[in-house]
Amino acid sequence: IVIHVCDEGRRLTHDFRCPKHVLLSEMAYFRSYLDGSESCDDIDISVHCDMQIFQWLMCYLNEPDSPPQLTVDNVVSVLISSQYLKMQNLVRICVDFMCCNLDEILKMTMDLNCLDQDLLKRMSTTLTVDQLDALHDR
Repeated sequence: IVIHVCDEGRRLTHDFRCPKHVLLSEMAYFRSYLDGSESCDDIDISVHCDMQIFQWLMCYLNEPDSPPQLTVDNVVSVLISSQYLKMQNLVRICVDFMCCNLDEILKMTMDLNCLDQDLLKRMSTTLTVDQLDALHDR
């Protein structure tokens, strides 16, 4: 499958390749669009998103034995994108990472209002009251 990515903010475009079976098994978002298609990998998809985050996601899918590193700088964007694309395993990994590094993430100048209720609920079931009490918001 060829995925044409357009990053309008940076005015960049790039084509990524991903085997159809990997895309269908890891990004459930595409199942309704691709599941019944006859051709093997002869399909083009266009996506408008942040180029760096999509490249991170493609590395995660195509190199499962050496996935890219989550950091406090990229975890929120990766989490939002992985939730949108229905990558449940990656969502879990991101939520766990955020919960372990929440104090550092809160010190950043990032707006966390982009996290929806489902993600906040997942985080709340992971964090203890003592962990929440120990947080220091900027």
